[in-house]
Amino acid sequence: MSSTRTSSRHSSQSTATRQHKPRERTGSVVVHDRRGGHSYTKGRLLGKGGFAKCYELSDVESQRLYAGKIVEKRTLAKYRAKEKLTTEIKIHNSLSHDNIVGFHRFFEDPDCVYILLEVCESQTMMELHKRRRTLTEPETRFYLKQIVEGTMYMHSRKVIHRDLKLGNLFLDKDLKVKIGDFGLATTVEYEGERKKTLCGTPNYIAPEILDRKCGGHSYEVDVWSIGCIMYTLLFGRPPFETSSIDSTYRRIRNNEYHMSSSANVTEPARDLIRWMLAAKPTDRPTMEQIIGHSFFSGFTPETLSRSSLTKVPSFPEGAVSAASVATRAIRRPLGAVDVNSPAAGSSSGGSKKAMSKPSMPEAPSKYTSHPASSDRDHSLQAVLAKLQTLVADQSACAPSDVPTPVAESKASTSTWISKWVDYSNKYGLGYQLSDGSVGVLFNDSTKMVLSADQTKIESIERSPAGHIVTHLTLTDFPASLTKKVTLLKYFQSYMNKNLLNGGNGSPTPAEQSKEDMMHVKKWIRTSQAIVFRLSQGVIQINFFDHAKLIFNAPLGLITFIDKSRETNTYSVADIGKTNNADEVVSDLIERLPYAVEVVNKMMGPPARR
Repeated sequence: MSSTRTSSRHSSQSTATRQHKPRERTGSVVVHDRRGGHSYTKGRLLGKGGFAKCYELSDVESQRLYAGKIVEKRTLAKYRAKEKLTTEIKIHNSLSHDNIVGFHRFFEDPDCVYILLEVCESQTMMELHKRRRTLTEPETRFYLKQIVEGTMYMHSRKVIHRDLKLGNLFLDKDLKVKIGDFGLATTVEYEGERKKTLCGTPNYIAPEILDRKCGGHSYEVDVWSIGCIMYTLLFGRPPFETSSIDSTYRRIRNNEYHMSSSANVTEPARDLIRWMLAAKPTDRPTMEQIIGHSFFSGFTPETLSRSSLTKVPSFPEGAVSAASVATRAIRRPLGAVDVNSPAAGSSSGGSKKAMSKPSMPEAPSKYTSHPASSDRDHSLQAVLAKLQTLVADQSACAPSDVPTPVAESKASTSTWISKWVDYSNKYGLGYQLSDGSVGVLFNDSTKMVLSADQTKIESIERSPAGHIVTHLTLTDFPASLTKKVTLLKYFQSYMNKNLLNGGNGSPTPAEQSKEDMMHVKKWIRTSQAIVFRLSQGVIQINFFDHAKLIFNAPLGLITFIDKSRETNTYSVADIGKTNNADEVVSDLIERLPYAVEVVNKMMGPPARR
């Protein structure tokens, strides 16, 4: 295709003239997408990189404005350069999210390749950093949450960005973050794949990329980069920055960085940075764990004014100081938590505190205890067998009508996790069930559950004879469990104040039962989901695209929460007889083989979270 140079009267030009390289004088050039039938007026220069320049491009007919990334073909002479641009276009074109720069189309003429992108009027976060140097914690939460949500979406699409940095985080007119520049991005072709390419920006590059002997890198490099971004926003400079690349790389390899004690940065913020900058990739948090960290319990503005690009914004009176006090209070009273565990020092990320047994033996217990309800019929083997039968039955069935969800009265008997927060870098996993009860799976593998009416607590511990359930209340419990009960109440308060239910229903109080309260026994993270094993034969899979599948083997029910948070519960028998193109039911059925896969995985050696 050719790019056409026009006069102010749009006079026609000779073929030779049309094939001249576009002149860069503002407003003097029109470029043509002959295949798409559009023409664009080339406006002011927005920015330039190593291989491309970005100009305003205005659709001649609609006057719609785009950011046009223009790559001269002479820079694509080498095969690798051409392949890199092709991959960038393919990956970016496959993504659509509020926090990713919008991709509109691409075309070419004899001289250049043109990529039309969403215009981001407020430049990048690098310009914000240069003007402001440091941000307040509420501003950091405002921006970081958007960065994490955009990255979480990319990871759900099996994309690793590999070059997250302030200069690639664009801001629109409302200061909404837009992740851009996918020149170094890659896709994960199969679960467990490790990439080997040395790439990235020195101040943000993860140690496993630098270490060619470590076996490669994956999604965790984006977590590392976000840790560097958060550090830079709060402390004013990248954590590993030095005067030379070699010394910067040496500090990254040795995990050498310093957080000034004089900086006005709270402990939760410092703790989250330490977790994201863990030297081992497996010790870093997932995107969902980042959002669930106590740092995000502080005040977060819904919007920021454009004046905050140059000066500290005004917040409601006391908001910043209150947030600071609140987040500090979350950590300090719990800093010396005793959860009776000789092995609790294995938690990953952040500072690690020993959790030891009380030095003095307690008097004989006055609390009622009994062996936990038998899991023989609720074993993973039993759940797996029922899932495999369901998949086999469904794949062999003839075309059928859409199954009818079970009645609400029956659906409410299926209990699942409606809220959860991962604090396993310190204490454990907190969660709320759909029946309103709240529980914690502590890092020492003990569990504690508070009933919805808050009248009873069940504490579950392992003994040589099996799991033992001890019955307590919020006001009557052994002194040795004081910190655990405190954590249980904290998790309950945090989730009530900060988290939405995972489905579209309200908690349904459980009827009194002779069986022990349901609790989380184990959880793992896979490349596609967070998977929970609950007691009483329940498996819950929270997919990263926000859909959820809950398989209740004993009740013969399967609950599916789609990406729009609509909740439906079906009979397992009905799904096994269903072969229908209904969008929701088809989505559920397509996820069943993965449920079989992850239950198999849970039965293997314990997976590291």
